[in-house]
Amino acid sequence: MALSGVAAIGGAALLAPLTHWLEPLAENSFSSRSGAFSLVEVEALERCVGLFRDWRSTGLGRAAVLGQLSDVCERLQQAPPGERTERVFLVAAELAKVAGSMAFDDGAHRAAQLHYVNAARLAKAGGHTSFGAAALAALARQSFDRGAADDGLAIVQLAQRSTRVSATPRLRALLAIREAWAYAQLGDVHRFRSAVDTAEELHIPRVESDE
Repeated sequence: MALSGVAAIGGAALLAPLTHWLEPLAENSFSSRSGAFSLVEVEALERCVGLFRDWRSTGLGRAAVLGQLSDVCERLQQAPPGERTERVFLVAAELAKVAGSMAFDDGAHRAAQLHYVNAARLAKAGGHTSFGAAALAALARQSFDRGAADDGLAIVQLAQRSTRVSATPRLRALLAIREAWAYAQLGDVHRFRSAVDTAEELHIPRVESDE
């Protein structure tokens, strides 16, 4: 909350924390100390995230989201590698993204930037690159809202590169739309139309879920 009045940043100051996002994690990214999450804890945290997503629409709960995020991140520092820990990293990433969206809605743009970047990092740490790309898409949208089209485009292209192989059609369509927004603001009509065409081609109803 203290960052609500702090001005947003752009250019290298915004993009630098994301420069290593495409690189593989170091072998010691996970702690070898004890502190594993039980299955009951993981499932409770996942339900908690769903609750906070609903709260976002009411404009309430930002302090609660940040408190839960802080607690989860503290536990993750002592969690061993494994499937449950990876699930909790996704929980943390989702909490950070919800916090970013709440801050964005409140006009606290610098806080929103920090939360979105944190969401991408947490997702990457748990092996959830696609969710990290969705967090970057939210960060790009914020850049467009602020009129920083160059920053937004760079962020979208980073997300596209990181998910070139793994992205679902739905995620690729989302990123293509974000790319189109950038070209619209930059006045590049040809690339805008190309990005829109790509998004339309990908946005085809499917029997299987893209989630």
